[in-house]
Parts: sequence; structure tokens; C-alpha cells
Amino acid sequence: MINEQLFFVLNPWQVGDWSADQRLIHRFIQSRLIGQLNNPYIQILTGARRTGKTTLMWQCIDHLLHHQNIPSKNIFYLNFDDIELRSQLKSNPHLLLEIIELFSGKPIADNPRPIYLFLDEVLFLDEVQKYPEYFDQIKLYHDTYRSKLQFMLSGSAALEISSQTAETFAGRAQQNYLFPFSLKEIIGHNYPYINLPSLVNELLNHRFQPDYFREINVDLLPIHQQLAALIQKILVCGLLPEPFLASTPQEALEYLRQYRLTYLERDIRSLAQVGNLEDFTRLLNLTLLQIGNLLVKSRFASDIGIAQNTVAKYLSILEQTFVLQQVQPYTPHIRRRLVKTPKIYLFDVGLFSLASGLTSTTVLETSGKLGPVFENLCFNEFNKMLSNAIPPANIYFWRTAGGAEVDFVIESGNQLIPVEVKFSNTYGGSDLKNLLKFKQDYRRRVNKMILIYNGPLKVDEDFIFVPLWLI
Repeated sequence: MINEQLFFVLNPWQVGDWSADQRLIHRFIQSRLIGQLNNPYIQILTGARRTGKTTLMWQCIDHLLHHQNIPSKNIFYLNFDDIELRSQLKSNPHLLLEIIELFSGKPIADNPRPIYLFLDEVLFLDEVQKYPEYFDQIKLYHDTYRSKLQFMLSGSAALEISSQTAETFAGRAQQNYLFPFSLKEIIGHNYPYINLPSLVNELLNHRFQPDYFREINVDLLPIHQQLAALIQKILVCGLLPEPFLASTPQEALEYLRQYRLTYLERDIRSLAQVGNLEDFTRLLNLTLLQIGNLLVKSRFASDIGIAQNTVAKYLSILEQTFVLQQVQPYTPHIRRRLVKTPKIYLFDVGLFSLASGLTSTTVLETSGKLGPVFENLCFNEFNKMLSNAIPPANIYFWRTAGGAEVDFVIESGNQLIPVEVKFSNTYGGSDLKNLLKFKQDYRRRVNKMILIYNGPLKVDEDFIFVPLWLI
């Protein structure tokens, strides 16, 4: 039977009043997860390592207890990182049901079905990739007790969890991705009295009102310097929870160093696809320094001394373990996107500081890397915002054979929003010329053009000049 002492440590609400730490930063995805627990699907929560998945689970439990009045005996949390638990489940596959019935005090079959289809047994499992064979057992429980049990599974290793869930939970699961903190989540936590709508989301939904955003901009002017300082901090330490919340820059850097070691030692070393860990590590180091650049596989292969197909395989692993993302070029012909050279961005800019040794914005600026890192940060914020955008939207970049380039192009339906990025308090005509070239080519699909910079919001007939925190 399960170790009861450990069980109550992981499930403190089973023995008394419990609340999650109210100082935790609220994650925007939480509301969607809570709502989806009413759906007849297994909830899958994935994301890069240490983005806060376990903490988010506990925040969801807190919400169920204190805002939806779910009985504490109906909520269970187990962590598959526990070797003893995995061993017990292998010898007794029905241990989960025994735990639920023991601590809830009644057989699952005797649990009445809620009126509003809210499943009143909520089972949280964390680090499920540690025991993928148990997915078949979870599928059996889901099919048998669909009106009685609802599962939320989390895991960090996309290579295992995605392939396993795609096969085992086909038609039964909803996938949810947790990013590192977003800039808006941090601002909402630090300044809870401020409402920060998304300018791009308003544009995509054809409801952008310049006067409304001008009013918000005026409200933000008293804290403009604090927000600018926040951006500078993020450019160095990133938005992974532990480095961002670290007490000192040195502590943040140590968290990032340990993150990199853990990624290589726990996630990558265990993958059979990585034939040579040394070559993979060298490719990882090169990739971390190439943010915002075109992905030229032949150059990587030449620098490391490995075959291009090996480079392609290793890059695929970096994508599937959430470290980097490729951004395709925008062309009006979808087929042509697949043969153009993409650009690469890191999922968190703190990894660049670690790899480059450039650990202050002053050093980043003198090295010429401040612009690319800010561009990467802007991409990440767009990616977080657009991951569940309604209407759906995709992000590209645009480059002509003559060298004209627009940093980002957001496409939604027939609408295109070109975006240029500049880490500066001012802008000039040269910063707008490529946006105008893009509009000249796609004038029927472009309404507003955006320049992200560090100054206050300005809106004219064609352009929106905006700080990152209003995007």
C-alpha cells in the first residue's frame, strides 16, 4: 500500500485546511484548465522543464477547493517521480483505485454523477513520462469511469509523452502547453490594479480602439521606468520561474546553469536518438548563440564536423524538448514556405545569457546582441499570446532576395500584421521602410503596421508604435 505519510505530505488538504501560497504568480492558462476539467477528456499539461507545471497543478487544486467547493476527499495528487510509487503500481496496477476508494471513503461506482457534468473525482498525476506503460491503465480507468474520474497528466519530456498520448489517448485527451512566465503575467502580479489587454488580439478581432489604448498608456506612464527595468531584467535572466524569481543575478545564472545540466543529463542522455552526447552538446551550444538567425544546417554540420542529417535529427530533438522553435518565412504560396530557410528562436532568452556569458544589458548592447535577444523575447511573447488565439493566428518572418526583412508577420485569416522590433526609446524613417515595402506587396491584407520599441504608445493612420507590455 502507498506510504501514507508521504501521501498526506503531497495531499495536505486531505487532513486539514490548506491553501496554495497566495503569493504565487497567477498563470493565465489556469482558467482554461479549470474549465476543461468539466469536459469528458483527459487533460494533458506539457511544457519545457521547470516552467511551473507542478505549481500550476497545486494552484488548480486550490481553485477547486476554495472557489468550486469540491470536497477535499475528492482530490488526489500523486507524483510519478516517486520510484516507490512506480514500483508499487507495477506490482499492483489497481493501486490508484484502491487509494481513491480508501481516502474518499466509498467505491468509485457509488459516486453520484453531478448535475452539470462536472466530474467530482479529480486525479492529478505529475511526471507521468516516468512510467509510460501506465498510460494503458489510465485509458482503461477513463473509459470505465468517465463520469466519475477526471485526469490531469503533466510531463516534461515531449518525445515520450507526445508519442505515448497520441497513440494511447487518441480521441480522449486535450493537450495544453505551459510556457515560462509571460510579461503580462508578471505585470498583472506586480500591479494587480492594472488591466493590460492585448493590442494584437484586439487587431485580430477587428475591435482595436486607439483611444482606449491611449488611456491605458496614460495610466502606465507613472510606472513606465519600472516596466522598462523589468524588460531589461528579463533580457538577462529570462522568464523561467526560478531564475526570474531569484534574489540576485548570480543566483539566477546558477539556476540557468543547473537547468542546462539537468536538461542534458535527465532529458537528453536518456534518449536513444542521441548517438553522441558530445556532438549534441556542441550543437546545443551553437544553437543557443544563433537566436534570430537563419537556420543553415550545412553551416552547423561544417562547424561541428557531423552529417547534415544528424544535424536535422538533433535539431528535431531540440524542438520536441521545447528548447527552440523554427519560424518559417512568409510567402503567399504555402508550399514555398517549406523550402525557404527558417529562423530559430529559444523558448527562453535566459539560456542565451548563460551560453554567451553576456549577463547584463550593457554587455549585450556593446556586443551587438541586445537587438536579437529583444527580438527573441518579442517572439516568445507573441508565441504565448497566439498559442490559443481566437481566431487562430500564425507567426512568420518576411525576407526578400534583395535583403528587405520584416521581423514578424502575424497571419489570421485574410489579415496580415507586419511587426518590426527595435530596442530603443526612439525610431526614425529607416525603421519603417521595410514595413512599407511589405505593405506595398500585400496592401489588400494589411491594415495596421506595428513597431515595438521602448517608448510610449503612438497611433497614426498606418502605424502603431508600442512598448512590448501592450502587445
